[in-house]
Amino acid sequence: MDKDKAYFRLEMTKEKRNKIKSEAASRGKTMQEFIHECIDKCCNKKE
Repeated sequence: MDKDKAYFRLEMTKEKRNKIKSEAASRGKTMQEFIHECIDKCCNKKE
């Protein structure tokens, strides 16, 4: 699956978005980089 499609398909409330933003910031990443990392981890687990 295309990562960007997965990213935009995630339904996010402002609350969730802010949670992810602060989590990403604490790791020194942008929100999108962080989400891509999470998607990679999930995809890699299934293989």
